[in-house]
Amino acid sequence: MNDKKYSPGTSETEELIDGSFRSAMNYIVSLVKSWKLNPLQRTLAIISAVSSLFLLINLNGQMYIWMCALAGLLQLWMCVKKVKIESFTMAFTYSLFSVGSLITAIQQIINYGGYYFSGWRGAERVIVQLVLYTLVTMAWILALKKDENKNTLRLVFFVISCVFGAYEAIYVLLALRTSFKLALYGLAWIGFIAVFAIQVFALYRKNALQRQTFVQSVNSGINSINPQMPYCSHEQPQTTALQQEQPSAIPEEAQTPSFARETIYCTQCGAAMNSHSMFCTKCGARLKNDPV
Repeated sequence: MNDKKYSPGTSETEELIDGSFRSAMNYIVSLVKSWKLNPLQRTLAIISAVSSLFLLINLNGQMYIWMCALAGLLQLWMCVKKVKIESFTMAFTYSLFSVGSLITAIQQIINYGGYYFSGWRGAERVIVQLVLYTLVTMAWILALKKDENKNTLRLVFFVISCVFGAYEAIYVLLALRTSFKLALYGLAWIGFIAVFAIQVFALYRKNALQRQTFVQSVNSGINSINPQMPYCSHEQPQTTALQQEQPSAIPEEAQTPSFARETIYCTQCGAAMNSHSMFCTKCGARLKNDPV
């Protein structure tokens, strides 16, 4: 006789599934900790591993689920191997994930016809697909664009990813009422989107700080050259005694040098700064008074 006690309303199969799920999660966490990753990389690897697990749980005979699961595993491999973000691998992974969603949309259009586009639910489906394909397109642009002047695109990619993730979070809350597996599928989407979005935003922050430091160093170097400073030669050292000022017949306007410091404003953001500045200290734009 089996003396094992179960809680009311809980079957042996449910407890077995719950124990297997906990064991799998503990194994993933211990495995990720064994990899030589910094805290951020380790966190992203755990998120990617959990997302891949949720996608594998939803595996069935449909092709799009397999493609999404393959994309999740490929993303996990990128995190473990520290593959460079904004690469062709990232663009291909996102494309693989979106193709699975595209196959789902095509199947639903074939099955339901025009009903797929009807009402607010149809508009929602179309908007979600367009947002996903926009992220895929931006991933390819980030991979193909070689210059470093793509911080704006990184920020837009991060913002769209956050909006998309918020939508998926609402989807998960609604799916919990009907199907637990659908909720896991939505969580897998959130994890997949978040891993790439966080890495792109980290690059955005790093590039923005480097650009701000460069602009400040250039402006401080220019401002340190004071044109009104008297010339002091080694042959004739400057004495501490101040010469008595003599009245001058030259008008005061003529005595003011043409290169006196004035306040100018950036044409991009309107920030005020010294007239000898080459770059805006707020947005980094090149100023018009730059002689180059």
